[in-house]
This record gives sequence, structure tokens and C-alpha cells, in this order.
Amino acid sequence: MEDDLYGGDLYGDAGAEYEGGFGDEEQNADYLPGTFGQGLAAMDSLGGKGAIAGGGSIPAASDLFSDPPGGQEDTRDAKAQQAQQAQQAATDRWRNAFKEVASICVLHSGNRDPDVHTVLESMRRLKATEASAQEELRKLRRRDAALQLQLADRNLEALELRRELAATSAASDPSVVQLKQLMLDPAVAREFGRLRGELEAAQAELATAREELTAVTFTQESKVGRQLMAKCRSLQVMEDEAEELQREVFALRARVTELEREAGLPLSLAAG
Repeated sequence: MEDDLYGGDLYGDAGAEYEGGFGDEEQNADYLPGTFGQGLAAMDSLGGKGAIAGGGSIPAASDLFSDPPGGQEDTRDAKAQQAQQAQQAATDRWRNAFKEVASICVLHSGNRDPDVHTVLESMRRLKATEASAQEELRKLRRRDAALQLQLADRNLEALELRRELAATSAASDPSVVQLKQLMLDPAVAREFGRLRGELEAAQAELATAREELTAVTFTQESKVGRQLMAKCRSLQVMEDEAEELQREVFALRARVTELEREAGLPLSLAAG
């Protein structure tokens, strides 16, 4: 039994002279705060409409000890049930959201609820990874902006160089009229003739140098060497054929000489 600050208990002092409960009408009838011992009779004399010092009204005795209406209890129960349902719906929403986060982190398996600490640690790692990725993205964007500026400068330089090249080409290419005027000038024609002669002489010297170089670098595997070897083989074949013809001629002459001897003709006549 809990004791209050004055040595009694909160639910009735067993050692005091008070022997009644809160609902004992015989002992509580004479006690009413603010009536100085007049009890419920004073309140009943006021018809249940007594005034309090604060300006409120004192309820009738029948109102103090009667049960509240059933409709009010039903209303309170309905409100409490609605509040409980709303809390349950909010709890379900949070649980579903937590499960969805766990499934994104590949931590939810089956119908078992994921571990809170594991999911929170995964979320911290994801936040750290996201922060590092954001920092890397900012660095890449700054680098991209710098490269874009460099590319713009290079394009501008290329455009300026193209303009200078076009201007130089236009200045270096003479027109047809200028060429005709130059060709009709005797001094220019004489100079062109001299240059043409020097070009022909240089080409002749180049051809001679190439022939000498070919002769120096002669090998059997080179093109000129293969051509020369083929020509030598053909000459060797012709020489063999000539020798064969020469032997045949000698044989024919010997045959003729033998026939002349057999015929009795003098050699001088045969020679003549």
C-alpha cells in the first residue's frame, strides 16, 4: 500500500478514525466544500443550481453519483478505435517503406523483417557513396567546363588559321589575265625557256644517275638482274644453236667433198 506525504495511504487510512468510503452518504452528506457543513441538503435546497466562488455551478447529487450516458462512452470508444486504426495504418506505411528500402539495399529476404541496424548501416554506406559520387561529379563537371573552354579556343584558332590560309592562297594564285601578261613578256618567256632547258638537263642527269645506280646495285634478285639473266640464257641458247648449225655445215661440206672424190672431179673445179 502506497503512503502519501501525511502518513496515510492513497486508498484509505487503516489507522484513522474514518471508516467510510467515498460513496458513503451518511458520513459524506454533511461535507461539501464551500457549504461549511451544510452537506447535500444545502445543495438540494439550491435545486442543484448552487454557485461556486469561481462563477461555476455545482452539479446535483444525482449527477455526481450516476453513470455517464452510454452514447458518450460509445463515442469515446469509436474515437479511440479510429485513432488506433490511424496509428496502425501509419505504422504499416512506415514498415512497408522500411521493407522497400531494405529490398533496394538487397537486405530483405522472404517474409522476415530486415535488421534495423543492418539497413541503417547500408543506408549510411549509400549516403557516403552518394556523397563521394556527387563530389566526383562536381570534379568531372569542372573538368568538362575547362575542356569546353579549351576546345572553344582551339576552334577559334583554327578559324583564324583558315582565314589566313585562304587569304594567302588568294594572294599566291595569279589570275588568268596576269598569266597571259607574263607569258607575253619577252623577258619572262626567255626566263621560262632557260628554266625549261635546265629542267631537261637535270632530267637527263637523273636518268644517267639512275642507270649507274642500277649497275652498281646489280644482283640476280633485282629486276634488271633477272632481265639480264634471261637475256643471257637466250643468247646462250642461240649460241648453242649456232654451234649446232656450224657442225651440220661442216658435216655437209665433208659429205660434199667425199661425193666429189667419188665422182672424180678435181678439187679445183669443185672449189671454183
